[in-house]
Amino acid sequence: MDYGGSRTVSGRSEEYVVNHSAMAALGFSSPEEAVGQPLEIRHGSLGYIDRGVIAGVTDDYNYTGVYEQNIPLVMMHRNLFQFVLMVRLDSGRMEEASGALDEIWKEVYPDRESDFVLLSGIFHDQYRNEYNARNIMMIFTALCLIVTMLGLIVFMDFIIRCRTREIAIRKVNGASAFDIAWILNINFIRYIAIAFIAAAPVSWLILHTWLQRFAYKAGPDWWLFAGAGVLVLLLSLLSVSLQSWHAASLSPAGSMRK
Repeated sequence: MDYGGSRTVSGRSEEYVVNHSAMAALGFSSPEEAVGQPLEIRHGSLGYIDRGVIAGVTDDYNYTGVYEQNIPLVMMHRNLFQFVLMVRLDSGRMEEASGALDEIWKEVYPDRESDFVLLSGIFHDQYRNEYNARNIMMIFTALCLIVTMLGLIVFMDFIIRCRTREIAIRKVNGASAFDIAWILNINFIRYIAIAFIAAAPVSWLILHTWLQRFAYKAGPDWWLFAGAGVLVLLLSLLSVSLQSWHAASLSPAGSMRK
């Protein structure tokens, strides 16, 4: 099929490397069957060399982004791409490597200015929305944790003030500071457990829905939710335990006079 209308064909032949998806789309069942078979290119500006031979078959790899599945790929060597190359650099010597590349480029192509772009920068631009969403989520998560910790501290202070006489009576009857601190903290542990049970399914649903945007599906791991629950529990206990331990260590006589 010709997509470009009138075109000029050079009559030359070339070699192609295709991926497994393209091999299957062309009707071949194995690389051995595909290699050596003729292939015609009839796609507008690319069709000026309209015939060639399949020289190799490579595994599928994603080159368009994680939003799309692997698609058929035909790799060819054309003059159109003679100024394009990919070089793997040592991350610890990036400045030195960039300078060496510029010097070599000026020697080979003195009339053409080099324009090197880091692949990491291309990926960062491609997934800019995801990076921004991650940063926003981290900021709001930190703010929520701070507000929650402050709320727990204020709430625990209120509970201790309301139960000052109860704490003193328990100490007079032989309760240790650890027992008092445990009694004060156990209710918070229950509340945190209830909140976790309610929040975990909702969080899983939101995360699962977000992951469906990508072509390569990956389900949320259970340990993410378990780790988040344990972290929140530890931070919450740290926020209230100091207050409860201080209240449990006060003299019963002084507490009764309050």
